[in-house]
Amino acid sequence: MLEFIREKAKGIIAWAIVILIAVPFALWGINNYFTGPKTIVVAEVNGEPINAIEFVRVYQRQKQQLQQQLGERYDQLVDDKKLRREILDRLIEQKLIQQWAADHHMAISDAQVAMVIQSAPIFADKDGKFSKEKYEQVLRANGLTIPEFERLQKLSLLEQQYRALTQASTLAWPAEVNQLVDLQRQQRKVGWIQLDMTPFINVAQVTDKQVQAYYDQHKDAFVEPEKVVVDYVLLDKHKLAAAIKPDEATLKQFYEDNRDLFTEPEQRRARHILIPFKAGDKKSEQAALKQAQALEAKLKQGADFAELAKKHSKDPGSASVGGDLGWFEQGTMVPEFDKKVFAMKKGEISEPVKTQFGWHIIQLEDIRPAQTQPFDKARDRALAFYREQQADKQYYDLLEKLNTQAYEQPDTLEPAAQAIGARVQTSKPFSRAHGDGLFANPKAREAAFGEEVYKQRLNSQVIELNPNQALVLRINRVIPQHQLPLEKVRDRIVETLKRQQAHEKAVAALRQALAQLKAGKPVEQVLTPSMQWHAPVWVDRMLPKLPPVVVQAAFKAPKPHDGKPVWQLIDVNGMPALMVVEGVRLTDDNKLPKLLRDQLKAALAGILGDAEVRARIEALKQHADIEIHKDYETVK
Repeated sequence: MLEFIREKAKGIIAWAIVILIAVPFALWGINNYFTGPKTIVVAEVNGEPINAIEFVRVYQRQKQQLQQQLGERYDQLVDDKKLRREILDRLIEQKLIQQWAADHHMAISDAQVAMVIQSAPIFADKDGKFSKEKYEQVLRANGLTIPEFERLQKLSLLEQQYRALTQASTLAWPAEVNQLVDLQRQQRKVGWIQLDMTPFINVAQVTDKQVQAYYDQHKDAFVEPEKVVVDYVLLDKHKLAAAIKPDEATLKQFYEDNRDLFTEPEQRRARHILIPFKAGDKKSEQAALKQAQALEAKLKQGADFAELAKKHSKDPGSASVGGDLGWFEQGTMVPEFDKKVFAMKKGEISEPVKTQFGWHIIQLEDIRPAQTQPFDKARDRALAFYREQQADKQYYDLLEKLNTQAYEQPDTLEPAAQAIGARVQTSKPFSRAHGDGLFANPKAREAAFGEEVYKQRLNSQVIELNPNQALVLRINRVIPQHQLPLEKVRDRIVETLKRQQAHEKAVAALRQALAQLKAGKPVEQVLTPSMQWHAPVWVDRMLPKLPPVVVQAAFKAPKPHDGKPVWQLIDVNGMPALMVVEGVRLTDDNKLPKLLRDQLKAALAGILGDAEVRARIEALKQHADIEIHKDYETVK
């Protein structure tokens, strides 16, 4: 199967949005597939090396993700030394799992890898089928060859198999489930006092001396990072499309050649009655089938389908409307259901049909045949499709020209701009971690600060920002990192100091109120004009009636004893508040559906399974010979 993919996956280089397995590859999926000269080793696990190339690959990917998420705050929030050690620890764990799998003869077949790849949506064409051309395009866009990717995928599946085997041996015992269910059923009577900070901020006074002292103590927070300004040439498929203006004859011919694009597929309207059963439980499945057959018999005797659906169907989305599913196209429903509906005649009632959701009885209400829009009604869509098709052809031709000219004349962008009929533009300043517009894209920033562009002052290669835009760039100027003067950040510091003062005074006011409340003084006598009292209400974890942070604090608080409420000082989104728990109770059993109980059981089993996986990995570490080299702290 993999040989088939390798042989057929050939096409033009195109853009792809993401790699198939984001999480496993970002942290676990890069393995020792590099070959060539001997490289730096950052760690050894039972004699097997983890080289610097694979370490840096994972480290850079994780760093880029964090920079994209945190922007300018990256340097303040992320400790590079800790990040490097975290990445190395993950690679060590990965190696240990691979070694354990090899010792226990675990393996992933080529057929399994091919099945996963061919079912991945990222490699699918417009019809939802695996596209060999798109497969290669995605890998090239992400710097991977097909053999490399298949190897990574195989390792990822192997590790998933190891985890699945470990988790499958973990059970959630009834007593543990009951305890979790009781926690889920628990309700607490919670009230809180909200404090308006505005009066405290308004009276806060900040001196020049305080501002200067804060600036001196927090200079690192007021450093403007190094930025660059770049010249760039942009190729935009949407602009190409907008410039395409076909005559009427051409557009009509396109319509005739592509009538299927303007044909609305057949639709059907159906009702159904769903009788679910527990997966893997034969008795449950047979009982559900027996109930479905009894309902089928009633329908054949003339019973009203909608009334039976309202009474017996367990589909929460359609039962209340008599099982009506509305109009839908073929391929919308699960395969077994879909196949049956589109084989029925209008008015027909089916025998019970089994799907992953249970047994269905289906009534076909109506059929809406496929219809082709006439040209006059489809003209705007035809124009859009035609422009898109022609722009696609132009785009990839111009993309090649742009890349060639930028490479052949690396000290200027003018020839590249002329080659595609564009102009050289200049960006606003941006840093490694943050940019606006086109340079909000981390690929553009990475290229701008890369070896060729930043250090050698050459043109970049083509940077494909998304499926419709690509650019080349070069450095215009560099703005070095510099300390922002006090004058530029004074307002920020004054606002910060005022809020700090206000917060301290607000906490002091609430502590005074808290002491009075704990002494038994009524709430009404404690409140000040800046305080708002939210009277206690019964809340639970699932449907909180109060702000989530208040509910979380309430369920962490001790239970009231001897009729005395529990008062606590809490933080609500950066503002102090007082919270009270006046009572604790359990809801009735019948208010917790069996489905939810089963979900809680599965969730508990998952938590216990994850803990078991972690414990086994730690055991592997304890019995392994692991040697860590200091190179991991500085290698780039």
